[in-house]
Amino acid sequence: MSIPDADIPRRIVKASPKLAPDDDQRFTGEVVVERIGEAGVKLLRVLFRDGARTAIHRHDTEQWLYFLDGHGFVQHLDAHGNSMDDPILTEACDSVVTPPGVWHHHGALAGDHTMHLSITCLVTDYDDNWQLGRFLPPVRPHTR
Repeated sequence: MSIPDADIPRRIVKASPKLAPDDDQRFTGEVVVERIGEAGVKLLRVLFRDGARTAIHRHDTEQWLYFLDGHGFVQHLDAHGNSMDDPILTEACDSVVTPPGVWHHHGALAGDHTMHLSITCLVTDYDDNWQLGRFLPPVRPHTR
């Protein structure tokens, strides 16, 4: 087993947790966003409390959501906010990949919380990809 060279620079990124109520155009309910890193890839840890969720949005590149805790959902939509399919119900260790340009929203099931890592390549036109302030009703749990 080789030991890495001690001269190789290492970088530690300190997390910066922040409640997101000041961002009520992008989130509804109580949401905590923690920026973990940003070096060509935006890496966030996001906690959605009881039924909290995002506004309808899309990304210019794939978005990977890796669920860490609780019960959540991801739902793909058309540009008018109509469901393209049933919500994908998630739990810890689930991953959901949303293709580039697909409108969607995600968050916690009503009556539950969820936490996920969000992994998205950086884009420059961030605000143009949000239907700011446009939220769908909470997703309710059902028998899996």
